[in-house]
Amino acid sequence: MLNNRYNKILRGLFTAGPKLAVAAVFAALFFGESETTPVPRTGSLRRIVSLSPAISRQIRDLGEEERIVGVTSWDDLANIKGMTVTGNLIQINMETLVALRPDMVYSSREDSAVQRMEKISHLGLPAHTFTRNYTYEDIEENYLSLARMLGREERAHHRLEAYRRELKKTAVPESPPVIAFFVSHDPLIPVT
Repeated sequence: MLNNRYNKILRGLFTAGPKLAVAAVFAALFFGESETTPVPRTGSLRRIVSLSPAISRQIRDLGEEERIVGVTSWDDLANIKGMTVTGNLIQINMETLVALRPDMVYSSREDSAVQRMEKISHLGLPAHTFTRNYTYEDIEENYLSLARMLGREERAHHRLEAYRRELKKTAVPESPPVIAFFVSHDPLIPVT
C-alpha cells in the first residue's frame, strides 16, 4: 500500500505541468492563508521535513528534533551528520523529498511561495503551511498549532509562559527610536 502510494507520487513528478500551475493559482485565490492535508493523529508524526528554518527551531524548542528527517540548506540542522538536505529556500529537490517518505512536510507562509508547496501537495505528500506572522500572538498561535500536531501542547504552554515572562522583563523605550533610511553611503543620500 505504502509503496504503491509513493510510486504514484513519483509518476506525478514526471507528469505535473501547466495544469498544476493553473490549479495552484486557483487554490491560492480561494483557499486562504493556511493549507494542509488532513492532519494525522496528534503525536503520530515520526518523519518530518521542515522547509522553514524557523519551524525547525520551533520543533527543536519542543524537544522533537529527532523527528526531523529533512531540511533546507539554510537550516541550522543541515550540518548535522545524517540529516538530508532537500534543497534551498528557492529550489526544493522533489525526488529527494519523496524519497524521504515524510509523514508531514512543513513550510511557512513567509517562504512557501518559492517552495512550490502546491506541487508537494499535488504529489500526495502530507503538507501543512503555517500562516503568516504579523504579530507576536500570530507566532504563539502557529507555535501552539505545531505543538498540537506533535503531541507537545503542554510543553508549548510552559515554553510560551517562560517567553512571556522574559518579554515582560524587556525594557520598553519611553519614546520610539528615530530611524533614518539612506539610499547610498557614498555619496550620502537620505530617503526623504
